[in-house]
Amino acid sequence: MSIFIKTKRLTLRELKVNDAAKLASICNQEHILKWMPDFRMTEKQLEGWIKYTQQAYKTVNIKERYIVLAVEKECELIGTVSIGPKKEINNQIEIAYFISQEFCNRGYITEAVKAMIWWTFEIVKIDYLAAIVQPENQPSQRVVEKVGFIKGDTIFAEHDGEDKPFYFYKFHHIDYIPNPDWHFNCNVEEMSGFFDTRAGGYDSHMLKSVSGIECYRRIAEPISVDSNEIDILDIGCGTGIELEYLFERVPKAKVTCIDMSEKMLELLESKYSSRAQQIQTICGSYIDWTYPQEFFDYVVSSFTLHHFMEDVKVGIYNKIIAALKPGGLYIESDFIVDRMMMEQYLQRYRRITKALTDKRYSGYYHIDIPFTIELQKELLLRAGFSHVSVFHEDIKPKGSHAVLVAQK
Repeated sequence: MSIFIKTKRLTLRELKVNDAAKLASICNQEHILKWMPDFRMTEKQLEGWIKYTQQAYKTVNIKERYIVLAVEKECELIGTVSIGPKKEINNQIEIAYFISQEFCNRGYITEAVKAMIWWTFEIVKIDYLAAIVQPENQPSQRVVEKVGFIKGDTIFAEHDGEDKPFYFYKFHHIDYIPNPDWHFNCNVEEMSGFFDTRAGGYDSHMLKSVSGIECYRRIAEPISVDSNEIDILDIGCGTGIELEYLFERVPKAKVTCIDMSEKMLELLESKYSSRAQQIQTICGSYIDWTYPQEFFDYVVSSFTLHHFMEDVKVGIYNKIIAALKPGGLYIESDFIVDRMMMEQYLQRYRRITKALTDKRYSGYYHIDIPFTIELQKELLLRAGFSHVSVFHEDIKPKGSHAVLVAQK
C-alpha cells in the first residue's frame, strides 16, 4: 500500500532517505526534544531510522509497527505524524506528531492529525486511537482535544530516563469520517423519520453489524418460564426482533408494542401476523404515552434508551414503575460504553444540540448517547426500582452491550 494523503494545505506521504537532512534540522529543535528526547539524532542516524520506518509501509500492520508519515507544505517537509503500538499503554495504538517551530500555531499539525485519524479509521479500520501528553505540554493537549480526544486518567511512563506523569487520551471511531479535511458531523434526523427511512434494512443491520441475535435472545431469559398468560410492554419495539424470543419463552403472553416508526410497526405486524391476537401495536412516543397503572407483568426495551439524557431516562423509568404490577420486572438490553467513550458521545451530543435551531428534548432527534453500566444502574435506582442487577454484560472494543433487570 502506498500512503499519500492530501489535505487543503498539506501532503502526508511516506518518508524518504533524502528527508534526513531536513528532518534533522526539525527534530533537534528545542521545543521538540523537550517532549520527544528520543529524536536527538544526527542526520546519519536519521537515515537509518527512516530506512527502518520504510519497512512498515510494505505491510501497514500498525498493531506491530509504527507508521510515520512526512508532513509537507508546498513540497517542504515541516514535521511528521505517526501511529503505532505504544508499549507504555499496553500496545494501544497511539498517535504522535511534531512540527517545525516556524510552522507552529497555524493549525497545520491539527490538520495533519485529522488526516491521519481519517486514514487510520476509514482505511485501516482501527476502532480507536490513544495519545499520551505530558501535563506541561499544553500545545499538544490543545491539538488532541481540538480534534475530539477525551482525557482519561493520568498515567506514568518512562521519559528521558525517568518515570513522568502523562495525560491519557482516547478518540473512538463513532462516526463515519468522509475525507481527510473532515469536520464534526452535526447533521441529525427526527427520530421517527430516521427509522422509517431505514426500516427495511433494520433487522439485517442490527443482527449482523451491531448487536447480534444473542442480545435479543437474552432479553427473554429473565422472564419466568412458569409465566402463563402474562402482559408484556415492549417500548421502542421497532420491527420486533426480540418478540421471537419472548414468544418462544412465554408462548401465551400478550404484548403491547409501542414505537414512533409507522413503517417499523408495519413490518412487525407482518412478521408476527400469526400472533395478531396477542399483539397490540401503538404508533407513538413512549415518553408521551399514558401508561396504564399496575397493568404489566414485564416491561422490556431493546436498544432504544441510549437516545436519551439522564433526566428524560429517569422520567421514562418512573412511568415504567407505575405501569408494572407489584414485584414486576423491567428488562433493558442496550449499548454500554466505558467512561471515556461516554464522554465522547456526550460531547458529540452537546455539539449537535448547540447547533440546532429547533431545541427539543433528548430523544426527539436521533442522537446516540450510550452510558456506562454504572450510570445505567444508578438511574434505575434513582427512578425508584427496589433492586437492579446486571443479567448479562459483554465488554469489547466495539458494540458492547448489557442486559439489566430492575424490580419494582
